Amino acid sequence: MLFTAFLIGASVALMIIGVVDDARHRRIANALLVAALVLLLPLQWLAGSSPATEDRLWGVLVAAALLAPGYLLGQLGGGDLKLGLVAGLLWGVAPVLIGVLVAGIGAAALLLSPNRRGRDGRFPFAVPFLPGAILTWLLTT
Repeated sequence: MLFTAFLIGASVALMIIGVVDDARHRRIANALLVAALVLLLPLQWLAGSSPATEDRLWGVLVAAALLAPGYLLGQLGGGDLKLGLVAGLLWGVAPVLIGVLVAGIGAAALLLSPNRRGRDGRFPFAVPFLPGAILTWLLTT
């Protein structure tokens, strides 16, 4: 129970840092992604809420399939792609699918707005992706 509470708290804290970093600077630090893996993988194991290995691998493959084209076309940054891969490894396929769906809806809403994108013309992918992915992970754990 203690490890589960700490796991949820650490996930939310890392999510907030990632969202703020992406919203402000349009980048997701590699150190944050490595910290997420180093901190959250052992906590998942200790809390007993770790997805099956097969689900993790599918999560990584789905993230790569959905996000790599955006990266290759210059619509997503490398940090966005790595964020999706880390989310797939940590939480499995369902949170990645929902996170990408929420991010797609956020991107569509942003494209329809008169302001369009941020000051630099880029979309902060982590802002809609991480809350959708973490909420799905919490609901499916």
